[in-house]
Amino acid sequence: MAAGARVTAPILLTRAVIPALRASGDGLVVNVSSGIGLIGMPFYSTYAATKAGIAHFGEALRRELYGEGSACAERLSLGDEHTDDGQLRSRS
Repeated sequence: MAAGARVTAPILLTRAVIPALRASGDGLVVNVSSGIGLIGMPFYSTYAATKAGIAHFGEALRRELYGEGSACAERLSLGDEHTDDGQLRSRS
């Protein structure tokens, strides 16, 4: 997946559903991030940057939605998962 899509797609999708969440008074936005986005890791610079962007978007969104009932945002940071990005490490 292109780096821009990792950040842009979740933001655009979230912004599209926020009005419906507010209107219904119910719903949860879950952004999937990674610990790499918070600490960085060699050979994962692009991936880390995109996950950091999602983490910070989610944090800002959580603060925007605070106090609006059930419409809220959470960040889920997963552990180590095999992705194609790991192939970059073996090519260095």
